[in-house]
Amino acid sequence: MNHSDTNAVCRISKRNLNSIRLLIAACALSGAASAFAAPTPSANEPKPTLQDPPRRSWQLSLGAATTYGTSFYFKKKAALSAVPIINFKSGGFTSTGYAAEYVVGTPAFRIGPELAYASRAYKSKDSERLKGMDDRAHRIYAGLIARMDFVGFQSEVRAQHDLMLNGGMRGSVAVKFPFVMPVGKGNAFIASPSVAFAALANAESQYLYGVNSEEVDESRGRTRYAAKSAMTQKAELMLAYVVAGAWTTFVSGGYTHANKAIKNSPLVDRSSATSGVAGMSYSL
Repeated sequence: MNHSDTNAVCRISKRNLNSIRLLIAACALSGAASAFAAPTPSANEPKPTLQDPPRRSWQLSLGAATTYGTSFYFKKKAALSAVPIINFKSGGFTSTGYAAEYVVGTPAFRIGPELAYASRAYKSKDSERLKGMDDRAHRIYAGLIARMDFVGFQSEVRAQHDLMLNGGMRGSVAVKFPFVMPVGKGNAFIASPSVAFAALANAESQYLYGVNSEEVDESRGRTRYAAKSAMTQKAELMLAYVVAGAWTTFVSGGYTHANKAIKNSPLVDRSSATSGVAGMSYSL
């Protein structure tokens, strides 16, 4: 593979990696989920050659994925579901169907607003312990996201405010270590381990893990609980294989650990949770 082929594969792979990362973040919906933005082309980037595919100002990725996840609320219960992949990117705007953002800046630093959807945490019918609780329903968050690119790793900082229900706030810091290895002509293997730290303000923590006075039911082990600010730590590994710069198969696995503010809640059955995503997409 010559030098221009290698550059083409790496650029294609990074654009695919953006779609994969955003999908995983949307599926995880954990507050510490991490999106991954491909670097904005710079003036010094090599010009397209005959071996390069046409460079568009937009990218659309379509596909399907299967998600798996456990929850702090349930010791043995796990969720398995199928989700569509519909990712669109044009300039600084990116949408996954679950989240949208618009960032501006340089290849090394980008910042902008984002809007994200989070599925319900639980419903009262989910378990005997939760019966009589108010449902912790679907939520929409608005906030800011900042991404910084360094040699060998990338960092991401976000702060979000709940627009719908509890008025709580949450934030996260993530660090990712992407590795792209060309395989043959037009193909690439991608590995991207990451770590993330998420924080929940008092109102957000109380909404998700607290027990209000009207929700107390000692027969179900539910005592009054005023949850304070909480933190989680997450480690994740994403692996992907890109074929001809368009088809991508990927798998991701994550492990999240909670601190005492979450673990001590009478609603919580476990202090850790796992997640996984596997799927395939095609980028236009």
